[in-house]
Amino acid sequence: CIRAEAQEECDWRRKETLVQQAFELLDFEMAQYGLRPDLVTINSLLGVLMVAKKYTESLEILSAMETQYNVRADVITYSTCISTCDRAHQWEHVAQVHEQMKSAGIKENVITYNALISAAARQGYVER
Repeated sequence: CIRAEAQEECDWRRKETLVQQAFELLDFEMAQYGLRPDLVTINSLLGVLMVAKKYTESLEILSAMETQYNVRADVITYSTCISTCDRAHQWEHVAQVHEQMKSAGIKENVITYNALISAAARQGYVER
């Protein structure tokens, strides 16, 4: 059996490797073949970042989407970033991303509301 601490370290390293591979695909391999990331590609990368709790990288991708990739964020993009911030316990960013979403004219859906409710519950704003 693997000790709990060793398993956590192993899981962390796996997540770091996934994040690194995802960025390499986005930044280098796609460019080698003349491909540009689209909304699905970026949302997939954000999903990897969410699993790894990489909120800083997630927010950087969100702010660079239109300028660097010429892609407009959608409700999935924003909801994924909200979930990433929640999972990383960066609740002040949850509210900022939600406000940014509303300012961009993107309407919330059930996924967004689930992410916001989850964040509120983790912060202790929701009582049983």
